[in-house]
Amino acid sequence: MAIPAAGAPRFGIPDGDLQRRAIEIQNGERIRALFYYMQKKYGEVRLQHQHEYDAARTPPLSHDWRVRTMQAKTKLQALVERIRAEWRYKLARVGLREEDWKATGDMTSKERSDYIQLFGPPQVDDDLKWSSTTKPSIKSASPEALSTSNAAKVASEITTDPPHGDVSACAFHARFAAASEASASCKQTVAIHPKGPSTHVRIEPSEQVNASLIMLVDEDADEDDEDNAVALAEFPDLEPKQRQFLDRVGFFKHLETKGREMETKFCEVFDQRFDALYRGPGGVMAFDKDPRVLKEELEQTVAEELHDECERELQEVFKLHMRDYEIHNIAEEEGLGLRAEDMQYLRRVGFLDRTDTIRYEVNTEVLHMDIQDGADYLNATAEAKWLPIERKHKYAEHLRSLEGHKAYGKIKTRHMILEELKRHLENFRGPGLGSPRPSPFAQWGRPGAHKM
Repeated sequence: MAIPAAGAPRFGIPDGDLQRRAIEIQNGERIRALFYYMQKKYGEVRLQHQHEYDAARTPPLSHDWRVRTMQAKTKLQALVERIRAEWRYKLARVGLREEDWKATGDMTSKERSDYIQLFGPPQVDDDLKWSSTTKPSIKSASPEALSTSNAAKVASEITTDPPHGDVSACAFHARFAAASEASASCKQTVAIHPKGPSTHVRIEPSEQVNASLIMLVDEDADEDDEDNAVALAEFPDLEPKQRQFLDRVGFFKHLETKGREMETKFCEVFDQRFDALYRGPGGVMAFDKDPRVLKEELEQTVAEELHDECERELQEVFKLHMRDYEIHNIAEEEGLGLRAEDMQYLRRVGFLDRTDTIRYEVNTEVLHMDIQDGADYLNATAEAKWLPIERKHKYAEHLRSLEGHKAYGKIKTRHMILEELKRHLENFRGPGLGSPRPSPFAQWGRPGAHKM
């Protein structure tokens, strides 16, 4: 048999490594084409949002530059999250992964730079952005200059260092200083407060994790002061696994984003109401209270009004995440290996809404059982022949029945969701998950069915 010369082409069955490499390159090209589509769709939009954010904090500044900066930052962050979500969805829909391009798909350095520019975290910094031709100017005034006659003029001339923090209370600080000097009840100069509201997520670990979104009306004040700290939303008694799931799906980051929105809204609403007080009939001088007290009361009122709106919106998001958590937990316990593309499919076919229907149906059944058991208990104990000790035993039996109904509902809900989940996954993945387990409810029957 002749041996082919070096460099001569070989024909026949391709090598396994060559086949694998060809598939990797093909997948890389598919992802590259999808990336160019996303870049064409969102590249200019993201740059425009970044420019708007930079322009909002670049001198010369408007009186509400802090509010404009926060609004631009919120829009920029929301856009980036939307771009990332659409990118992940499009990849999952065609069965691809980013690693198919980054690690094995020959991503170039230029493409890596473009990728970071499109999908990377936004460049945000709430401090002033001084241009090359603009330098910060800090003017100070002597105490003698802060007299009643020229207080308004001095307050308009004072500029402070860029405050460090998420959000400063807006233009009302300078107006408040001038109005306080003009008030007959306030003889001392009121310093311009450097910081306004701030929010953060507070997580207290224990056997049951407690998480809450706290808004500090005054960032410089004591965090433990009940008059300063307002809980915009609370999520008590989370299990450690639930906390890990919420962290993984970005719920706590969403809380931070919502907190920043509340800070911006706090500034806007406070400014409007303070402006109405200041410019209304008689202005601040028409009130008997110290302007400082009016300011603190208004801050607290506005913060508490934001609580209901924020709590309602976040609780709705929390319920949706807990619904996903239950499905992931069931799949993990049964070894189904739920993937991101599986969840996309389940959402598309309405499985998550179906789980809500299952819970409603089972809860209705359990409620009817509780009502029937309660009626049986009342009818039985209405007879005069029962002794007090017997009535006590009957009541204990009634409570045990209610607990049994609750356990029955929990088990049945889980079983029905599992059967639906298996059916949908088999439709999506194809056969191979195994036949569904037989329902245990035909042999169990309803709790209390044995009673006469």
